[in-house]
Parts: sequence; structure tokens; C-alpha cells
Amino acid sequence: MARIAVTALLALLVAGPVSGGLPGSSGAAGGGAPRLHRVIIEDFAFRPQRLEVRPGDSVEWVNLDLAPHTASDVDGAWDSGELARQASFRASFGAAGNFAYLCAFHPMMRGEIVVAP
Repeated sequence: MARIAVTALLALLVAGPVSGGLPGSSGAAGGGAPRLHRVIIEDFAFRPQRLEVRPGDSVEWVNLDLAPHTASDVDGAWDSGELARQASFRASFGAAGNFAYLCAFHPMMRGEIVVAP
């Protein structure tokens, strides 16, 4: 349990404040300005694995693993390139749709961004 608390604290320290709520929060409900959402890469997984956002919102991936990772759209629309430990990458989502992504180095790591009005 101590490891989980330390990991959560590290994630918050590395990530800093997030506009619109907690890391990984969903912007699907309510109106207002575009929001920034966070996906943490840790233990060879994207957390959350599925994230719902509104058109205009941005997502930031933060790598907390020792190994390098990527966040790469399976259709090639965007790619973070190599993310070393504590590196991050942001992408904005303007149109509704489902965007599946994976880590190019570890293809078993998969996630999905769902953009819904």
C-alpha cells in the first residue's frame, strides 16, 4: 500500500495541476473551456486505459516507468515519439471519434481516447 501512495504522490508531483479536475478526469459532462486530461504510463500500462473527453480537450501522457514508451495512434494520426522516464506528450482532439493507441515498443500496451460532445 505504501508503494501505491508513493506512486500517486509522484504522479501528482510530476504532473502538476490539471485544468478541470483530477488526473484522468473526464470532460464529457458539463460545458466550459477545453480541459487537460492526464494518462499516466506506469507498470507497462496506460492509466486510465480508456478516457472520455470533449472535442477541443487535450490529453497529456506522462511516463513514470523506467522503460521508454510511446503513445502512438494506431492509424498514424499522432505519435509521441520516445518518452523517457518523466517525459510527457500532449495531443488535442478537435473532432468526435474513437482513437485507439498503443506503445510502439510494447504493443500489448493499448489505450483508447473517446471524443464525444
